Amino acid sequence: MTMTDSLSQKTARRLALHAQLLDGRTILLRGKEGVAQVIEHLGYVQIDTISVIERAHHHTLWARVPGYKPEYLHKAQAIERTIFEYWGHAASYLPMSDYRFYIPTMLSFHNPTDAWYRGWGEKYGSYLDPVLKRIRAEGPKAARDFANPSQRTNGPWWDWKPAKAALEMLFWRGELMISERRGFERIYDLTERVLPTGTDVRPPSPDELGRFMVRLGVEAHDGVFYALPKVLETVSRFRATAPRVCLLNPFDNLVISRSRLKQRFDFDYTLECYVPRNKRLHGYFVLPILFGERIAGRLDPKADRKTKTFCVRQLGIDPEFQDVDGLIPELGRALGQLARFNSCQTLLLENIRPKKLSAPLKKALALGMSG
Repeated sequence: MTMTDSLSQKTARRLALHAQLLDGRTILLRGKEGVAQVIEHLGYVQIDTISVIERAHHHTLWARVPGYKPEYLHKAQAIERTIFEYWGHAASYLPMSDYRFYIPTMLSFHNPTDAWYRGWGEKYGSYLDPVLKRIRAEGPKAARDFANPSQRTNGPWWDWKPAKAALEMLFWRGELMISERRGFERIYDLTERVLPTGTDVRPPSPDELGRFMVRLGVEAHDGVFYALPKVLETVSRFRATAPRVCLLNPFDNLVISRSRLKQRFDFDYTLECYVPRNKRLHGYFVLPILFGERIAGRLDPKADRKTKTFCVRQLGIDPEFQDVDGLIPELGRALGQLARFNSCQTLLLENIRPKKLSAPLKKALALGMSG
């Protein structure tokens, strides 16, 4: 197949799912090695703060790494140093082997042209050296380890206390790295103490950086119009496999480009947590339901950690989706697995559409929770 050949919608979907490690055809390692393998392949895994269910980075890895547990990510970052945090698609976990390709961004913060960042420098620049000196002398620090000179109550993110702002600026500039997270709290340390010995720190040439970004786009993220010939040849030999359900996070690499999702899967998707409550159609934090090579519907979950109850506030199957009989058992299994991943022992379904699916789905859930 040449780069001028056209792709059928079916092949395009199959290509995307294979590139995103969601088709079950790639043998993935377990534990911290599996975390490093997935992030190396995808190029990044986005970090997000929303915790209505397990956070996005853990959920995205759980959907791919066999038997994933959050401590695997901690080990990969804090102990093995096979991954690091920086700005990828957004705040992301990135392969340590790609570190050098983010150096140009770090250097750009030393001589910024952005007016917003320059304003931060004018306001907080005098704190950079004292914060850096303290970490150099005392070791890794969290933002709360620094006193707030004004003793005021911290406001939203744009009103951080000066030390927090300084930590972030030093992180953006590449002088500090995130050594680890304790819970969701960042721990900052000197870059030279975090980078593994032998890490390539040569800034890439513009040509090298361009080739890296293009390859990342067409190999790991399956660009809209291009793919590597070797990937196309591999996908063309695939045979159909038994479909399984994957419940995808809104920040999952497959989902994050809404236009690409629409083009490949004919699925209109909006993350409605940013939409006023009275204008939401499907719920606060909706997960697409991937079944085999199609997106069959969506659900709005919430994990109540105190009662250990996983609640599905809304679940809807696309009226045009045909293989409902095949979907229901797999959906029950997947929901049970997701509930257990969120440390929940009970699963409740509140609103199912169409309603005729309520009885068979609840029966499948009973099996899924016991499995």
